[in-house]
Amino acid sequence: MIQIANFLDELNKPYVVTARAKGMSEWALVLKYPVRLAINPLVSTIGWYLPQLFSGSLIVAGFDSLDAAQRWADADPYVAAGHAQLDDVIDPADTRMMLVAGLDMLRSKREDLPKRKHGNVPL
Repeated sequence: MIQIANFLDELNKPYVVTARAKGMSEWALVLKYPVRLAINPLVSTIGWYLPQLFSGSLIVAGFDSLDAAQRWADADPYVAAGHAQLDDVIDPADTRMMLVAGLDMLRSKREDLPKRKHGNVPL
């Protein structure tokens, strides 16, 4: 896990030899000095992979692992509605009616913004 070359280089540094000479236990000495410094390149290398982890490439890889029949089954809107992934499935013949009903509902919507506590700064 730790890069061995870095770890062995740190074991022979003067501050490790001095701590060993003062009677520090070997286990505490190894954890306090060499491991902490030798693990730094490993942590830095892991940092290069974090954007890939959080970018969604894992989600894409999971979706690609599904077989083609499963992907086509999930593409059906009625199946998606059955899994509660959609609110409603609109037939193409009813699209205009649903759109007009939604816009009519928004016609009377008013949003009152709170009054400003402060105005512009005088120049």
